[in-house]
Amino acid sequence: MTAPRGLKGMVAVITGGGGDIGGAIGVELAQRGATVVLADIDTDRASEFERHVDDSDGRLVVEAVDLSDPDSTRDLIRRVIDRFGSIGALVNAAAVTRRGRIGDLPDDAWDRLVAVNLSSVFWACRATIPHMIGSGGGVIVNIGSLAALRGLPGSPAYAATKGGVVALSRALAVDHARDGIRVFSLNPPAVDTRLYQAMFVGHEDPAAARRSYEASQELGRVLTTDEVAAQTVFLVEGRGPPFSPEPLVC
Repeated sequence: MTAPRGLKGMVAVITGGGGDIGGAIGVELAQRGATVVLADIDTDRASEFERHVDDSDGRLVVEAVDLSDPDSTRDLIRRVIDRFGSIGALVNAAAVTRRGRIGDLPDDAWDRLVAVNLSSVFWACRATIPHMIGSGGGVIVNIGSLAALRGLPGSPAYAATKGGVVALSRALAVDHARDGIRVFSLNPPAVDTRLYQAMFVGHEDPAAARRSYEASQELGRVLTTDEVAAQTVFLVEGRGPPFSPEPLVC
């Protein structure tokens, strides 16, 4: 079945567009007619998603960005505005993780998780929101994690940074509702990505550890990237709530 082209004419920026979740979201948006900028430090990985979009869809454009650098993040948004004229949707999907209880985490691991998972969201929103205000509105979807709401054993730094994403999204939703900007945090449980699969490296029996973990999930499995992408597109298309400062779970 051909996807509807309801987003034709929209320009969407996906930070972390080379990741499994960010790339899946970008493909789904492009298949619905949007012009999508996949922004990532790993441009080769982001470029792999181009093969999923054909000429009858929208466009996928890859841009290099170092999301741990505020200047690089700001320059990304400026380049997109200069090239395409506007940004109708911003999806912040970048994430790194580092497992380890708090006593085992070095300072540089904490600093990197904060920079990529949380500060990059702040920097991208700060650069984008003035343009959205000037063009009459837009939508921002920040990909958090259920770990932000429940915690995740052995991952306090990851959970904390995603908790910051939830709080930042809530504040931005309140601040900019009257500017016509819808801001959401979407918080999936475990998703079958490279980051998820890395959780089981080092176990004596990785396959058994994974089966045990997945059996403990409410669905008895983890989500697919396509399922997260579908929920994100639902919000971008305006089929979700017009205002929701509270975290959304998919």
